[in-house]
Amino acid sequence: MVTTWSPAYARVSFLNCLHTEPAHWYNPVSNLEEVRMKKLIVTVCKGNIERSVLATLCIARELAKLPDGNDYVVESRGIQGMPGEPVSAHSNLMLYGEVWPLAAPVLEEFGLEWPRDKLSTPMTFEIATEASVIYAMDRKVLEKLYTAFPSLSGKIRLFGELTGNAEDVADPYDANTVEGHRSVVQFIDSTVRKHIRDILTHCA
Repeated sequence: MVTTWSPAYARVSFLNCLHTEPAHWYNPVSNLEEVRMKKLIVTVCKGNIERSVLATLCIARELAKLPDGNDYVVESRGIQGMPGEPVSAHSNLMLYGEVWPLAAPVLEEFGLEWPRDKLSTPMTFEIATEASVIYAMDRKVLEKLYTAFPSLSGKIRLFGELTGNAEDVADPYDANTVEGHRSVVQFIDSTVRKHIRDILTHCA
């Protein structure tokens, strides 16, 4: 049974759980020294609130199944908060009182435990430089990354290219319906499951 979340409850729950352990296969980057020992996969969406975090969760889950999965680390970022971009309204999906009640049951359907300790973080040149591959969740994000980091354009890709169709991953916040969230989670989940080896090939 999924708890019915109110905005106030979501905020209290989030603040109370900031220091709880995340899912066993979710290991956020703690320092760049760790990154330099492995290959870094970065996913980027607008606010680093939902899509890029979803992709990170799905990739980390698949990496945990692979014998060479420990050779990689995955992290998410957003373009909001970068120079010229406003910051996100809240720092975690759970704090969006009008969104979380619709997204939470979908996440449960797919067996995804949302990382309560994940805070919205803007993309930086330092992380972009360390990354082996950077996946933008839509073309607007892709163009922002190309503009911000022109010297690194060779490692920046559209996430949807993995399917062969180069399609954008829609922002579920725009429609904010259960079906909208389900469609996005299903697309990201199935794409990662089918193409995890392609993702690792892009890190080469």
